[in-house]
Amino acid sequence: HINSNIETVNLKASSIHTASSLTVEQDANILNDLSAKNVYALNIGFKDRKTNPFLNELRTNGVMILGYGNILNNSHRDSTVTESIIIGNNNGIKNEAANIFVIGKNNYINSSNSIVSGASNSTYNNYCLVSGTYNNAYALGQIIFGSHHNSTSSIYDMRNAEYSFISGVSNVANGKTASVLGDNLLGSNNTGSLTIGTFNKKKDAMFVVGNGNQSSSSVITRSNAFEVYENGDAVIQNNLTVGGTINSSSLKNIPVWTLDDIQK
Repeated sequence: HINSNIETVNLKASSIHTASSLTVEQDANILNDLSAKNVYALNIGFKDRKTNPFLNELRTNGVMILGYGNILNNSHRDSTVTESIIIGNNNGIKNEAANIFVIGKNNYINSSNSIVSGASNSTYNNYCLVSGTYNNAYALGQIIFGSHHNSTSSIYDMRNAEYSFISGVSNVANGKTASVLGDNLLGSNNTGSLTIGTFNKKKDAMFVVGNGNQSSSSVITRSNAFEVYENGDAVIQNNLTVGGTINSSSLKNIPVWTLDDIQK
């Protein structure tokens, strides 16, 4: 039972109870119970410095790690990683990251105030939420669910897609506050736009429905079923069936054709 402060370089004990303050700069080996008012713990479950390099970072504060192989990028610099939870294996954390929650493996976190779950995801800006595999969040405040949401070239630069939402497989967002939902979609550059469907042809429209397909690993056909533009124009690529009345102030003197007229 310890009722006063202890500061030591190495600590070995079978049991510690009711410690008011305990500071251990290097190794702490406690075989049984630890009961303390405040515990600032790094690495739970793996004590080897080679397994968890965070053990060498004394300035890291308020971080809990469950797993192994989690590393600091630019580890030659002092760490300022604070108030974060990292669960999993082989995740890479940038020195300046703060307030992050990571669960999974092989993720790279170069942002703060972000949540990442899954495998092989990367975040390069703050306030992101990413879940799935092989996703790259470049823009501020992006939300990504699914897999393989990558920026393929400078033409589709996801850094311009702040606060965008992506869900599905292999989609790309380009517009601010835009949403892209589907499979292999190229999002519009327009702010607040919505792109849905599959394998669309990229258009800078407010609403795009893609209906393309991939017949083989190397043959992709991109096409759109429906497009709506900012000025109100709409493009439909096939038949239009109207169950009610079409009202328009600009349609005048349009002849009405009946089936009998067409047959004649």
